[in-house]
Amino acid sequence: MVSSKSGFRGGRDNAAIQENMELLTGQRGSGLDRAITMRELASLGLINITRNSNGAIIPKPIPPLKPDINLPVDIPHSPVSFAALGGFGAIMLEWEIPTFNGFSYAELWRAIPNADGSAPSIEQAVLIATTPATVFGDVVDPGSTFYYWCRFVNINDIAGPYNNVDGLKVSTNSNISDIINDIGEQMKASDLIKTLNEKGTEAYQKLWAQKVQAGDITAGIGIIAKEDGTSQVAISASQFFVFDPQKANSHIQPLFAIDNGNVIIPKAFIEKATIQILNAQTIIADSVKAGIEISSPQINGGYITGGWAGFGPGGSYDGYHTYITANGVIYTDNLIASNGIFNGTVNANAGTFNNVLINSNCTVLGTIYANRIVGDTYGLALVNSNSVIGSNRGTWQVATLHVEPEPLEKWLQVSNLTGTMEGNVGEFRWYVEWHKDSHSGPVVYRKEDKVYAHGTGTSRATVSGNCRFRVPANTNARYYCIMYTSEYVNWNFETREVEYTSYVESRYLTA
Repeated sequence: MVSSKSGFRGGRDNAAIQENMELLTGQRGSGLDRAITMRELASLGLINITRNSNGAIIPKPIPPLKPDINLPVDIPHSPVSFAALGGFGAIMLEWEIPTFNGFSYAELWRAIPNADGSAPSIEQAVLIATTPATVFGDVVDPGSTFYYWCRFVNINDIAGPYNNVDGLKVSTNSNISDIINDIGEQMKASDLIKTLNEKGTEAYQKLWAQKVQAGDITAGIGIIAKEDGTSQVAISASQFFVFDPQKANSHIQPLFAIDNGNVIIPKAFIEKATIQILNAQTIIADSVKAGIEISSPQINGGYITGGWAGFGPGGSYDGYHTYITANGVIYTDNLIASNGIFNGTVNANAGTFNNVLINSNCTVLGTIYANRIVGDTYGLALVNSNSVIGSNRGTWQVATLHVEPEPLEKWLQVSNLTGTMEGNVGEFRWYVEWHKDSHSGPVVYRKEDKVYAHGTGTSRATVSGNCRFRVPANTNARYYCIMYTSEYVNWNFETREVEYTSYVESRYLTA
């Protein structure tokens, strides 16, 4: 169980301040009181960091990602091609894109070598970062060595195997200034340098030196071979030139030169070079890797994998107008595209669709307003219905419907046109008909039935004018709904909102 007691020490004396600073930096104690920086929060994927116009750092939460729960979730496999490259103040870690379903993020673990220089075990490693990308930059001190492990975690929080048991060893380069200072200390202790400067001794070594002087200006060259197997060659000069006497104008085209502390080499073949600051006009390389960042006003060609991207500073998405997460989720203020394919769901609050084709069913929960409808669609309108209330026998008109001409054959279906009949008769017969053009015009729909009173009592029926019939193309007609009863019965057929639907093709109707 983790103790809730703080390890900080009270007081304002130097000892208390020093102890608290060591606790905050993790140099003292168990590490539970170590302060966490915004750099570490960003490395863990908990926040995103941007800068305002004054250069101040602004932390922002990462937009939530919603994994597709319909996809199968696999057990993570081991990272493939896990590699590391040490620079000066950062180590770049990279691996191939995971291929299993349900990937969530990668974990990166780190450990320092043992005191005797041997490799640490994986139990000594600590988790330093989680990222959904395929590359990570670990900011460390120059001249340091670490061991790294990597593993994947799926959306069910199940971790897979590490890249290997032994870990990946990688070191950063020492600062060039430290190397120069070290060489300076060696030169300071060199007898050859002393000879060129002071005409030193030749004891216990073979030494040759030559020095010339003009006023206060001196120049010299010396060679020394020591009994310990080491040797030195030193040149004392403000300028140094190497040229090829066999080439024309070689005296003005040096192969190698030193002038004002700068080394000048027109052409060179270097197998491996460690350079802290590189100023170059053109760089041609098979591979360029950076441990922290690459900045450029323009990048042409190629492709980008892993990581996230932000475009248009000052927007509402993590400080950008367009933000692309490492999982491929795009947040943007404005999207203009010539073509697109959406295999999932599209949600929009407003907009305009021009020349749109809907291949399958479409459900509209609101109202559609259209100047013209042609194709597999249907229209909606109200039927003029009449109230019939009382005791009657015979025929009554209960509804009318006017159909506008259209160049397509269609079906009409009427709904919500119902009433009741009841009477103290043994039985009665009723029917409903829809006529075209007039009450006695052609019948386009008919339905009839009989109602029996079981024993003594009231005969009751629910009468419906709901119907479906075909309307030829270019039809301009009025349709009338007629109902009939053979006996005196009580009618209850009140006016209500009755809808009719216009179908272009009958295959969208059910029997």
